[in-house]
Amino acid sequence: TYFSPAESQKLFDVQAGYEIELVASEVEFPELMNPVALDIDARGRLWVTTTPTYPQYLPGTPVNDKILIFEDTNKDGKADKQTVFADGLHLPIGITLIDGGAYVSQQPNLMFLKDTDGDDVADKRERVLHGFDTADSHHSISAFAFGPDGALYMQEGTFHHTQVETPYGPQRVKDAAVFRYEPKTERFNIFVSYSFANPW
Repeated sequence: TYFSPAESQKLFDVQAGYEIELVASEVEFPELMNPVALDIDARGRLWVTTTPTYPQYLPGTPVNDKILIFEDTNKDGKADKQTVFADGLHLPIGITLIDGGAYVSQQPNLMFLKDTDGDDVADKRERVLHGFDTADSHHSISAFAFGPDGALYMQEGTFHHTQVETPYGPQRVKDAAVFRYEPKTERFNIFVSYSFANPW
């Protein structure tokens, strides 16, 4: 059974003093399909990764997962504008925003996507790291967060055998880890290895 956004909203068990408000749904924005990860930028816009191809794409069918930006232009608390920041992606289940762009998972890669001309569409796509395992899509790198040390932390779930090599040497791990990546130095290491499941 699929509930409408309004019906779903009524099913939340909300603690006293809190309320749930709908910002965007697939009713107003049909491309908002299988949303997985989100972040909010300094302008208060909601960035969402969508994965209509989850859990895997069908052979012969082009992948077209997306990163969507939702904006409330009339300040009524609901999104009224959608921009496709990036499309043609494959299972972007991790995202975090920095430096006018976004670090995004795109197995077997960590990518940096950036808009360089101000139209909110990524025109720069840089592969930052390569070698993350893709065997089990919903355990792939996700749960992105920047630490107070300026490093990007990301988590990978169990069943994967990842090998990422940088100028500092290879890092190998199997059956889950939290990774640490320093954008300024390009250092990449395993922060902790533990058999996490379904980190996103």
